[in-house]
Amino acid sequence: MLEELNLYAVKVDIKVLWSDMDISQQVNSTRFFSWFEVARVEYFIRLGLDIIDNDEEPGFRVKQQSIIYQTPVNFPDTIVIGIRAIYADQNKIELEAAFYSRRHHTLVAKANVSMEAYSYQKNTASLVPINIQKRVSQLDEIQIEESGIQEKFNPNAAIPEFSDEEIANEWLGEFPKT
Repeated sequence: MLEELNLYAVKVDIKVLWSDMDISQQVNSTRFFSWFEVARVEYFIRLGLDIIDNDEEPGFRVKQQSIIYQTPVNFPDTIVIGIRAIYADQNKIELEAAFYSRRHHTLVAKANVSMEAYSYQKNTASLVPINIQKRVSQLDEIQIEESGIQEKFNPNAAIPEFSDEEIANEWLGEFPKT
């Protein structure tokens, strides 16, 4: 188990609680998604992102995630979650996580998530800034898929305003008259 965990730059310990179990005396599958979220937050903190008060860089939102369960988990136990980026480019970061039981010294689940950069001020997807791509590359020692196009995220940029008529025309498929 320990050798496999060396593949992951970020590791998080989660204590299994009695309340994590369901009627079958196993950890409910939904708890794994909560634990995966804890690991993702820790990953972004390790990248140096201020996930609480972040007005300068975009945040990230989950586009797709999955968990494959290998072995049931029950109380008492501690789960070690190793998490790392397996792919990154200007549009997304894909993370992989492995869940290991300290009690049983075995892999109990694997998870994957695809996340996109998201500007919460503009309420729209954005590009992953180059500095974040570089941090991911350094932390996880992966090659970043490069593209010739990259915009600098500017949190102070004005949000374009449109008239009600322009919005209605767009919804109706009409183009503005020139």
